[in-house]
Formats: sequence, C-alpha cells, structure tokens
Amino acid sequence: MTVLLTASAPPPQEGVRGEVCDASGACVPDAEVLALASGPASCCGPRAELARTRADGAGRFELRGVRGPVRLVARRDGDTAWADVSSAGPHVLRFSAPAWIEGVMRGGEEIALEGARVIAHVRSGGEVLPEREVRAVAGARGLFRLGPVAAGTRAIVEGRAAGFRPRRIVVEAPAAVSMVLERGVRIAGVVFSAAGPPLAGVIVEAGQGDGFTFKTMTAPDGSFVLDELGDDLVRLVLRAEGYESAVVDADVSASPLPIVLRPCAALEGRIEPARPGLFAVVVSGRVRCRVPIGEDGRFRLNHVPRGLARLDVETAARELVTSLVTEAPSVAEVVLCVP
Repeated sequence: MTVLLTASAPPPQEGVRGEVCDASGACVPDAEVLALASGPASCCGPRAELARTRADGAGRFELRGVRGPVRLVARRDGDTAWADVSSAGPHVLRFSAPAWIEGVMRGGEEIALEGARVIAHVRSGGEVLPEREVRAVAGARGLFRLGPVAAGTRAIVEGRAAGFRPRRIVVEAPAAVSMVLERGVRIAGVVFSAAGPPLAGVIVEAGQGDGFTFKTMTAPDGSFVLDELGDDLVRLVLRAEGYESAVVDADVSASPLPIVLRPCAALEGRIEPARPGLFAVVVSGRVRCRVPIGEDGRFRLNHVPRGLARLDVETAARELVTSLVTEAPSVAEVVLCVP
C-alpha cells in the first residue's frame, strides 16, 4: 500500500500591523496602539479592547491574534489617531496637528473673570475611548487656553467662577470661545447637631435641574454658603460622620437655613448558636452597614439610621442565613437564631 503525504502551508497568522506618524509624516516611537471591536460603540461605555501594544523606535507596530475588521487607535500624550481597518495592513495611523481651545471668561460684559476654572470634557479616538478632562485657569483679563487636543475633536467646555452660574458649551477644536457667566443665586445655612451645637466639616451638596452640582463644607461655626446656583429652588444633601444624612428641598428666599442632623444609632446583638465566618448587615433605605460577627456570636453596628431597619446575617459570600426587622436604636440586645 502506498500512502501519499502532501505538505500543506500553515494557516496565515492573524494580526494587524502598521506604523504611527505625526502630521508631518515623521515616525512616532513608543506610541500606545489598541485594537478595539468594530461596529457601533456600546451605549454603556467604550468599545471592547481586543489587544494592545507599543510602537517600536521606528513607529512600527504589530497586533498579533487580531483579525479585521477592527478599529485601531494610537495614543500619545493624551492625543489620539484612529482608523477602521479590515485587512492585515500595513496601515498608517497619523496624528493630526495639535489644536487648542482658547477664549475669555467674563462675568457679564464688563468683568474679566481672572481665576475662573475652565474644563473641557473631551472624547477622542472616534468616540471610543473614555472621556478625559483638560483643565485650565483663566489668567489676566480672563484669558484661557485648553489643549492640545486633536483637530476636529468635539468638546464640552465648562466654565465656573465663584459667585457666578456655571455654563457649558459644545465646540470643535480648534476654537475661539467667549464665555459669559451670569451672577449666581446665593443660599446660606447653618448646620446643628440635634443636641444643639453647630457642626463643622459637614459636606453639603446641591443639585439643580440643569445638571450642575455644587459642593462645600461647613465652617467651624456650622455655616455654609453656595453662591453659584442657577435658580431659586435647590435640593441639598448633607453628610457627616456619625450622623444621619439629610435631604432638604429649599427655596433660597428662606436663607439662611437652620438644618439639624440627628446622630446615628447603634445596634447591638448576637446570634445563637455562635458560628464563625458570618456577618451582620443592617439595611435601611439606601444605607447598608456590614460588620463581622465575633467568635462569641456578638456584633455591634454603628452609624445606623434611626427607625425600622432590616437586620441580616450572611456569609462572607453574601449568602443570606437569616433575617429580621428591628428598630434602631434597640431597647435591648437583638438575638437572631441561625440554623
């Protein structure tokens, strides 16, 4: 019997290769290169990453184990170059000439807002990379310069200054911007403990319907001021260690506001019989506190909101063992029987 053996060529190796260069055509060494899934970006975030590498000293790269179609993205110093490809290449990823977003910050038509904060929210790489922020502070005469970013990049530019309403505009780099801010609405208040003394260091956050948020902290005398608000109605959220969070819907006409925070309660208990490796968990509204149960079966939960709460016993893997509804603070030790 004769057996004929025929040699077959090995299957072609999957991969995509190319080079990275700048706007003049010069090679860009050591740029980071990514291969991302093709097709529309996910509504929940950037496209899936398939592979990454770095260009060598001559700007050349190879991504092994990748088959087109893919989106290639090169990154360098916050700038990006990208291309959709379907073949092995070689492909050229070319950085565009750097562009800037420049402008002036004014309060009304006459006031130059020196020291105003300017932030550009930039998403480049063909809308596939995570958003990044480019920041600047307005200098003399309110002038600012943001960048560099790739030419053609769309950015949301946000301007903020103490005592003025923040503002956002959409631009495409390069751009010249004149941003005029209006005087903000002011609200003030004082935060007290339920026992009477004022509370320092309370975090005060404010949110309004335009999507802007504001944050400050109470002074040693418990006072706070927010003066960049956009309208007369505001929702305040106050948080302090050892106290229950408070949500206050306020009208600035009621300023200054007296706000009282109640101390959190403590919840003590034990499980019978004692078992190692279990945790006590209290759930009240959006608050979830978790502590390990001691070898003697006892536990103590601090910073528990007052009122009815669900008390769970669970494993380290968060598997529920037993549960009951109790009130915090409890007048007596809570006892839970575990199987």
